Amino acid sequence: MRKAETIEAETRRLSVKGAAPILGVSAFTLRKWVRERRIPFHQVGRRIVLDRDDLEAFLRACRVEARSPGR
Repeated sequence: MRKAETIEAETRRLSVKGAAPILGVSAFTLRKWVRERRIPFHQVGRRIVLDRDDLEAFLRACRVEARSPGR
């Protein structure tokens, strides 16, 4: 793997501490979601690794649409 590919892969993979601010939650809450299997993750030994694309998909799935005018 070339150095540029390695750097790109590292920026796509996040720790719980790095991923929590992206979702706007605490690391504690994100760990709870991991335990409950509410969000996709990778487990390397005891380490939890989250993919940036999975976080974006999770946010899109949690989107609540605005009400239409007149309701």
